[in-house]
Amino acid sequence: MPTQLSNAPQTGSKEAHPRAPARPPPTYIPSILFSQSLRLFCVRCILVAGCFTLAYEIYWWGSIPGTIILSVTILHHLLSALGPQFVPLFGIMDILLIVSEILYCSYALRTYTASGQDYRWNPKRDVFGVASTLVLVIMLGALLSVKIVQLIDARGATILRRVDILRSRLNFHELKGAGEDLGRLKGWRYPARVLFGTKLWERKFPGEPLWIAVSRGLLSLIVMSAIVAFGIFAIVLEPVSEMGVVPTRELRSSTSAEAFWTSTPITRKVILTWPSHMNATKYLADAVSLTPLWTRLDVSGSTSGPTCSLEESFDVERNLPDNTLGMDLTEQMVVFTCPPHKDIPRDLSDPWLFFNYRQFTQPDLKLTVNFTELLNPNEQPGEHGTESDSLLVYVTLTNNTDDAVASTTPIHLLPGTNIVGITDTIVRQRLTAAHLSTLGFLDVYDTFLITKLAYTLPEPLAAVSSDYPTGPMISTIRIISTPLEAEWLILQDYRTKSILGGFAEVGGLGSFLSVIFVVLFGNTLLGIAHRIKPLTPFGVLHQLDTPRERLFRSSTEQYRDLRADIQSLKESPGLMKFVLDTLIDLDVIAEEPPMQRKYDDIERVEGPLTGPETESLIVKGEEADIIKRN
Repeated sequence: MPTQLSNAPQTGSKEAHPRAPARPPPTYIPSILFSQSLRLFCVRCILVAGCFTLAYEIYWWGSIPGTIILSVTILHHLLSALGPQFVPLFGIMDILLIVSEILYCSYALRTYTASGQDYRWNPKRDVFGVASTLVLVIMLGALLSVKIVQLIDARGATILRRVDILRSRLNFHELKGAGEDLGRLKGWRYPARVLFGTKLWERKFPGEPLWIAVSRGLLSLIVMSAIVAFGIFAIVLEPVSEMGVVPTRELRSSTSAEAFWTSTPITRKVILTWPSHMNATKYLADAVSLTPLWTRLDVSGSTSGPTCSLEESFDVERNLPDNTLGMDLTEQMVVFTCPPHKDIPRDLSDPWLFFNYRQFTQPDLKLTVNFTELLNPNEQPGEHGTESDSLLVYVTLTNNTDDAVASTTPIHLLPGTNIVGITDTIVRQRLTAAHLSTLGFLDVYDTFLITKLAYTLPEPLAAVSSDYPTGPMISTIRIISTPLEAEWLILQDYRTKSILGGFAEVGGLGSFLSVIFVVLFGNTLLGIAHRIKPLTPFGVLHQLDTPRERLFRSSTEQYRDLRADIQSLKESPGLMKFVLDTLIDLDVIAEEPPMQRKYDDIERVEGPLTGPETESLIVKGEEADIIKRN
């Protein structure tokens, strides 16, 4: 509680000096930026993330400059953790090193994220490397911001002093002209405090054996490290990796297809792709023909109907594994559109309307291909392998060519073959908001129909009908579909892992381990890490300077005898004192906040971060009742 100064004037004085608040001057920035815990947290995260980033750099990229810079980064912060008594690392050198480290790590992060194909095939490894580098950049930036704020607050007095991570906030007048302070902790105690802290190793109550305290701290450190590692995999790596390698499941439903809303067109499309051969005399569009076989009669007895039309023909780039002799670097693609046998009235409210007119929409198509002029005149079929000398046939029900090629299994048509292909109709559901699914909120699907080749048969008409020519360079395929079954097959994208699910898994593991710690050591894992007694009405946020100061003042007004009762318990230790020391935590209101504790002298604090009340005074000692006149 602030010292209450007397209003009585001094002997020989005509008036008393007004009281001064016993607190540091207000600043424009949060006091948490001067917190020792924040600096220690940043340094520990930098060391851990730096080691992971270095391992990723060595294992995957193998860059010697990057390996050297990351090694220097780890060494720099490890030396700063040893303390000022070992390493003469000055403030200006420390800030310049951090700026250089941020610049390189930002460049490395951009390089890692530019390799998009790596995330598709090696998602966990590359996401782990990017995540560790991102954490490294964020922690370096946070540490740099904190040190710059402290440097400005001290008006540059620390720029030529040795770096001391454990140094408390000091004002300009305390630093100016003072000798070099090498810290209160000597030897191994300083790096042990920086790297591992002190709360884990404290004895819980007087008389507790040292081996129990050490075992509790060591086991807590191991378990917390394991939980953090498990959390990284469950919350970050596994959910994000499924954005590159998407899990897919097959579902079956007896519900009508109308239950799946879709924008599937009534028109079927046939897509053909052919790897271009050098010196070929014809393009694919000139060597193929697609003919509808309208075998079903309508009520008028007519068998005529619309024909399939060539919608587009174009070339696309293709990547060859090597410089294959005789193969071009392009791939020809032809798209045919086949309308229904009879015109069907379109109804935008019923996208599955064409299934009600199945007698007019069932495909019955014949594709004829002449490979003679698609190959080099000096080549024989199969000379470049099955993949390069076969025509891929996609039968689709979507207007999007990219979706059709990506989602449909093609039929391989080789030169000299005459076959019948029977296709199944499948409902395809693809995630359109993958980020929402990765977070674990909801799944939004784009639903459309695809076809899948069920099986093939030899063409029985090839030997008896002139409509199905045969020969080593001529191929035909008749495309029909199976009748609709009672059950629909749905091919659906989904997520086996999500970020919210990862938090739930980590929470479950942490709760289970906390129960074990309660049985063994009488406190939860979180309580051991933060030295929180089992019963407390206050959280971490209540221990910040401003909330703690307000709670201290309010408790003084509301419970005037609170601290007197606590003091009496200390003077006559008994059961209640044991309860307060081990079970109930009232330190937030029982102890005077650090902001209100008195300093060594009365001094005027000035600086660029000082607020409007620059005339605030810091008062020495609780015994001071009156401030003397100047």
